Amino acid sequence: MRKLTFGMNLSLDGYIAAPGDDLGWSVPSDELFQWWSDRVGATGLALYGRRLWETMSSHWPTADEQPSATPAEIEFASRWRDMPKVVFSSTTSTVDWNTRLVTGDAVTEITRLKADDGGPMDIGGATLAAAAMRAGLIDEYAIVTHPVLVGGGTPFFTALDNWVNLSLLETRTFPDGVVLTRYETGSPGSSTSTLSQRPQSRPAYKPPASISRPEHGPRGFMTHLAMQEADDQGNLVGWGEHVTDQEHGAAPSA
Repeated sequence: MRKLTFGMNLSLDGYIAAPGDDLGWSVPSDELFQWWSDRVGATGLALYGRRLWETMSSHWPTADEQPSATPAEIEFASRWRDMPKVVFSSTTSTVDWNTRLVTGDAVTEITRLKADDGGPMDIGGATLAAAAMRAGLIDEYAIVTHPVLVGGGTPFFTALDNWVNLSLLETRTFPDGVVLTRYETGSPGSSTSTLSQRPQSRPAYKPPASISRPEHGPRGFMTHLAMQEADDQGNLVGWGEHVTDQEHGAAPSA
């Protein structure tokens, strides 16, 4: 069975694109660019949503023909053209450069592709990856975190009905404070529990003189997370609401 990895550049507050699809914050160093290029060279099959396909196919097929192209960019362009790709879209009419178009149900097709023999698969694009994430099809997350807060945009993670326990596979630092973390998901059935489950009892807790709720911002993942509420005797009696202002963008990151 093929392994499926979701890997993207990520802001520290959890977005793969800032408002307006701005990616200026994620310009890679030479070392990070080479890491991404090596991933492309090792990928057996890349799965793209429409928006990410349009972004990549508008530049990389001829990027090595540009007079200003660096040796690393020339290598990436060649690797990208050669890499087998599948584009999931109901509106795209034609694709090229070793690419196949799928207009049917994405989860069904990704499930079928995972069962095939072949090299590892990468998935890209927020909407497509979210569908695979919710279906439990992603085996690994490769998160390249940049030290910037963009305040909103397209989130890397989607809302889930279950917890997913992860195992850390690798950490690596790059120039400019960028950090790679790779996580592997657990086996289905043994690594999840419903988010609706809440502890039935808690040990005695002495609250401070007052419990205040933090302000949450107008965008993103600023939330009231599991605010503990106590009665007069200091016993925990409930959990505060999980308030989220997240704005869901649809545009994937390159």
